[in-house]
Amino acid sequence: MKNRLLIPLFGVMFLDLIAYTVRYPVFTLAFYDIGSRLFAVDASMVQRSYWYGVCISIYLIATIISAPILSLCSDHIGRKTIILVSSIGSLSFAFFLDWGLSRAIFCG
Repeated sequence: MKNRLLIPLFGVMFLDLIAYTVRYPVFTLAFYDIGSRLFAVDASMVQRSYWYGVCISIYLIATIISAPILSLCSDHIGRKTIILVSSIGSLSFAFFLDWGLSRAIFCG
């Protein structure tokens, strides 16, 4: 019975891991590829590295801000609902972010 209850939890953790790690290859390609249309052609690597760091840290700052809010909501609404909603939101954010960046890189 205990193992059966852990399957949804591992599924949610897996989706959250995918949402967190899927953006790194796309960000790297978007920010450091010379042919990327995200920056001007003459943009230096210092500028690209700066904006890469800003974009990566936005996710971490949002996590720091939203963690206490989500934990407070989970006390009132329930853990399962909050975990499911936040994981779906995180996965959809990662999907649309990567989709938009890939269109900026490849479609011009």
